[in-house]
Amino acid sequence: MRYIDTPQKINIFEILGNKASFSPHNYKKVIFGGKKSKTVRDFLSSDLINGEEVGSDAYIRKSYKYFIRNKALQQDSFLLNLSSDSIIPILPSKFVDLKLKEGDLIISKDSNIGETIILDKDYPDHMLSGGLYKLPVEINKYYLFAFLKHNFFRTQLNFLVSKGATILHAKKLFLDCLIPIPDQKNSDQVITYLETIVRLAINKEKKIKENETRIFTIIQKEISSNQVKKDFRYQFPDLQQILLTSRIDAGFYCEDYIKKQFSIKNYADGAGTIEDWNFEIGRGQNLQVSAIGVIQENFPLYWRETLYFQQKVRSVSV
Repeated sequence: MRYIDTPQKINIFEILGNKASFSPHNYKKVIFGGKKSKTVRDFLSSDLINGEEVGSDAYIRKSYKYFIRNKALQQDSFLLNLSSDSIIPILPSKFVDLKLKEGDLIISKDSNIGETIILDKDYPDHMLSGGLYKLPVEINKYYLFAFLKHNFFRTQLNFLVSKGATILHAKKLFLDCLIPIPDQKNSDQVITYLETIVRLAINKEKKIKENETRIFTIIQKEISSNQVKKDFRYQFPDLQQILLTSRIDAGFYCEDYIKKQFSIKNYADGAGTIEDWNFEIGRGQNLQVSAIGVIQENFPLYWRETLYFQQKVRSVSV
């Protein structure tokens, strides 16, 4: 990787300073062209705000209070990933108000360590899990966010976190990661420019999510408004169904799934499967991050980051 420097030799003082570790991983370093930098800690205006665990016994089917899990933070998104697996209804008595506001930065310290998102609106009825922190940043927030979403930051964090555990725990080590700061005469202009591009990318993603919600609402309304008159009644699977699938723990036995299947099959204009319509299912390419154009390696890092986010905006616009 272009940010990694693997030393060919080390001295005894480096070994002692690294708790006498002989793991090559612990001596790798992240390099960048600029001379000026800050740690993530330097951007904070106050102490970190940690989420709290409520325990699975607090999970319920419906509630007006919600629990945000780590999987709500995804690498390919600037915003919260809202799904039934990532946002859990909880007992109101277990709710802790963390004052989640639009523009707050949320970072993961466990499992998907270093993943960061920015809140697109106020979330007064949501709380963070114990594996998440809210970063109190007031100055250059979007500049910091740009680097927190980049591999430059993740590479540093991976070097700081101990390997070997099934679930990684970064604790507060991400606070020691370095963020490059432009040091030329127009440094303020560079920071402002990058922050503007990040804001554009965030607004694009907001618009995409709004359109997605609108599309799903139209589909749901179309199906629910054109049902053949027939009442839905849920029944537990019988022995014949279980023998047919050879499974007793499958999600397709649950009431929610069967109800959705019922509404689709009961749609007045009919329904069918992909095979019914003579389509074939084939595996496509693996998901990968791609960009338009090439980022020149000899550019200063902060300009490469600017180009990276320009490309992200273009790709979102397509």
